Amino acid sequence: MKKLFILSIVISGMFTACDDSLLDVKPSTFISNESIWEEEGLIEQNLANIYGTTLTPFTRKGDLYDIPAFSHIDLATDDGNGKIDAAIQLFNTGGITPSNAPYANEFWSENYKLIRRANVFLEGVAKVSDDVIAADKVATYIAEVRFLRAFAYFELVKTFGGVPLIDRVQGISDDDILLPRNSIEEVYTFIFSECDFAADNLETDVISGHASKGAALALKSKAMLYYASPLNNPGNDIARWSDAADAAKDVMDLGKYGLFPDYRGLFLAANEGNEESIFERQFQFPESVHTIDVTWGMWFRSVPGAGTWGGFSPTQDIVDAYEMTNGLPINDSSSGYDPNDPYKNRDSRLDATIVYNGSSWRGVENVGFYTDYSEDPQLAGNAHTNKAVNCGYGLKKFDEEAPIGTALSNGSYAQENNYMLFRYAEVLLNYAEAQNEAVGPDQGVYDAINQVRNRAGQPNLPEGLSKDEMRSRIWNERRVELVYEEHRFFDVRRWKKGMEVFNKPIHEALAVRQSDGSFVYTYPEKEDRTYREHFDFLPIPIGEIEKNPNLVQNPGY
Repeated sequence: MKKLFILSIVISGMFTACDDSLLDVKPSTFISNESIWEEEGLIEQNLANIYGTTLTPFTRKGDLYDIPAFSHIDLATDDGNGKIDAAIQLFNTGGITPSNAPYANEFWSENYKLIRRANVFLEGVAKVSDDVIAADKVATYIAEVRFLRAFAYFELVKTFGGVPLIDRVQGISDDDILLPRNSIEEVYTFIFSECDFAADNLETDVISGHASKGAALALKSKAMLYYASPLNNPGNDIARWSDAADAAKDVMDLGKYGLFPDYRGLFLAANEGNEESIFERQFQFPESVHTIDVTWGMWFRSVPGAGTWGGFSPTQDIVDAYEMTNGLPINDSSSGYDPNDPYKNRDSRLDATIVYNGSSWRGVENVGFYTDYSEDPQLAGNAHTNKAVNCGYGLKKFDEEAPIGTALSNGSYAQENNYMLFRYAEVLLNYAEAQNEAVGPDQGVYDAINQVRNRAGQPNLPEGLSKDEMRSRIWNERRVELVYEEHRFFDVRRWKKGMEVFNKPIHEALAVRQSDGSFVYTYPEKEDRTYREHFDFLPIPIGEIEKNPNLVQNPGY
């Protein structure tokens, strides 16, 4: 699908181009603040720079290899395992500090960069005369930027807790710069207010890549869900859950969004801008591509023979979370699960997400993740250089299915599929969770979660579930539906379940081929994991603490 809103890399993560009228805007390294507000094209380019600052797993770094995939945040959950020498392992060994925590510097600096750019834009565009840009267009741009600023603050508050709220261009005095942290409640209240403003001033139908009314409401839905969760709501104020359910229902009631029928295809370039997508971070070859590509991408989701490192592997733990096609978990004695044929009759999202022993993938028929029988049946070596996949699985989600060694349809090896920051399935699951906590498993809860399940071919949940039983099913549905979209890392934290879920070993799959061609599967511990209670929030980077004596570090660090 032709992208109508293209963000092209210029410098330091800056992007250009905005809508049809801006496709010919040339990259610029610097534009004086005075000049920006005198020309419509420069104003729109400045707006695109703000959009281009939004972080995604496709663009984030934060690892010693400077490669986003090697530091994907889900490698610090029970769903993923990475390279043994990657910085992300500091989460898994319990070794994160204010000086070394992966992501902390980038989450802090990049989101405040967006906030700074947004504040400059809002101050400048308010002075623009009608002969430069029509007033109604200025009003739309203001709403878009306030949405983006709210998004940045949500990224900060979910990561660090309370942070300094800066809603204007700062001066140079200490009082303007050395600000203390606002409370979690104050930050969330600000986000809700900004989302309301954006939703009231944005259209439902917009050019692809621009923020819409639906995007603002989806952000509010997610933020309210986090605010209602145990991490931020220890007293379990039911009104917060009710508000979160109402916020998700506002998105549903727009009547604009639905579920794309093909879960595997949902994440590929050919289907961008489909009915499920609410807000996407744009990519297009050659101006703007990401590092999830078919060349080095095989380093972290490789098949044997690709000569690659295996830096990203799904775990046995996430594989076990996928139900059977009859809707029963694999540990249910009546599920029909066959330990000798463990991938048969499983939730279709397993095959759409993960490459397993016997898969067909990227031109390789019957992919083999196994070792032949011997007296000591172990896969060769534990280092990433010795294993194509270090937990017995490869990652399929997001990856264009080009045969190994061949280019994509754009003639390159660089992927350009957009990244969905908000999609409708998440909104449905937000509603199901919040409504269940507010009133219990009423019909609305069933309807929302069953829509998501049915798209994958899974049956409706059984009637008569208790509130606790429904909660468990919703949590698992979020896990398998939203896997590797950076929800698990934060969901487990907001549920206050980190010590229970992350403070224990993860498991791998070892398949041993027998002399008759059959396989025997075992699932040993891959590595022990350490989680500490204070990991619920990341530490504020030490450099920020040293620069600002009014910043108080998170407890435990």
